[in-house]
Amino acid sequence: MDKSTQDQIKLQITQMASIVEGNFEIISNQIIRESDNSLSFFENAIFTLYGNANAASYQLGNPTTINQISIPSLMFNGINLVGNTDLVDNFSNLTGGVATIFVRKGNEFVRISTSLKNEQGNRMIGTSINSSHPAFAEVTKSNPRVFRGKVQLAGKDYMSIYKPILNAQQQTIGLLFVAYGLKDSYELIAEKLNAIRIGKQGKIVVLDKTNDKFIFGKDGKPSDYQYLQNLKQGTSIYHTINGEKYESYVDYNSSLDLYILVEVRLQDFMEANQKIGFIVIFGIIIVLAAILIASFLIIRLSLLNRLNGISKLLFDFLKFLNHETKTPPHLVRPKAEDEIGKMALAINQNIEITQQGLKQDETAITQSAKTAKTVEEGNLTARIIENPHNPQLVELKNVLNNMLDV
Repeated sequence: MDKSTQDQIKLQITQMASIVEGNFEIISNQIIRESDNSLSFFENAIFTLYGNANAASYQLGNPTTINQISIPSLMFNGINLVGNTDLVDNFSNLTGGVATIFVRKGNEFVRISTSLKNEQGNRMIGTSINSSHPAFAEVTKSNPRVFRGKVQLAGKDYMSIYKPILNAQQQTIGLLFVAYGLKDSYELIAEKLNAIRIGKQGKIVVLDKTNDKFIFGKDGKPSDYQYLQNLKQGTSIYHTINGEKYESYVDYNSSLDLYILVEVRLQDFMEANQKIGFIVIFGIIIVLAAILIASFLIIRLSLLNRLNGISKLLFDFLKFLNHETKTPPHLVRPKAEDEIGKMALAINQNIEITQQGLKQDETAITQSAKTAKTVEEGNLTARIIENPHNPQLVELKNVLNNMLDV
């Protein structure tokens, strides 16, 4: 093979690997941004239910037991968060992600409330993470920091955020966790990339060496292939498959901890150099289109989740108004300052005003009933004092008081 052909192979597979890695980085950044917004939403849900946070809001409480494990209670404004599954389930239903609250116990963090389930479908309450977990070092530093990155939980890949929960002394006593599964993102991309061939036999391979699995491109495990054992970013590997000579260029995406290999059969270039060049360029265009479509679908699904959350809020509030349920709905906190966010904020404000009015009317009606009973017992000096919110109830109160004055 002449030097010109070698240089052409090197250039084309390097460009292809760089494009694939760059688009993986775009997707990972999109998921991280969405996770950041979801973490804010999760925290706001806690503040809405249990009051605003201050330096002393989070505290460790008396020891308790969960799944036969003794742990300290985790308190927020005096409310025990241990076993509070409604909070995390509501988050998952509205966002499509998973959420967990951890409490610190020595050198590990124990899940005390989680929507995360294991492979058998059971909640992972009582399970823990320790110093071997990639987030542990960041969240336990003298100046604790938020960890963002890919983790594997219950056999599934997630893009996750672990935020330290600090007490008044700025010590890490727990963690807030939100994450989104990567399975759908992988499948959307794999569906397109698996069909791409570089030349007659070449392909794109993406693998996770840490967890010894292929994302797409090959069957089995990376550990089954000798030439995949010592991968280094920015290098080429020369190897043989079924007696055919191949060159593979290696790239690496640190956010997702994935290696990207572009494999080409050298004979393809020697047989039809010009034709292969066209195929590679066409393959690059397909890759770009596939990744952009996948990114669009991911963003669109996120938008639909937000709209579904607002829709659920409205229907739950109508059920509350119609006395189908006694529990008022949890407000949806806006995750962005866009039109959907403004709509959610306006709905929240109207629901809060309506709930306050209903409570005010309920108080006035209760006091009116007590006044009527007092008058019935012969005390004609009793009067209705509480002021309703409903103007018609205010008018009724005045009429009844005037009758008693006569």
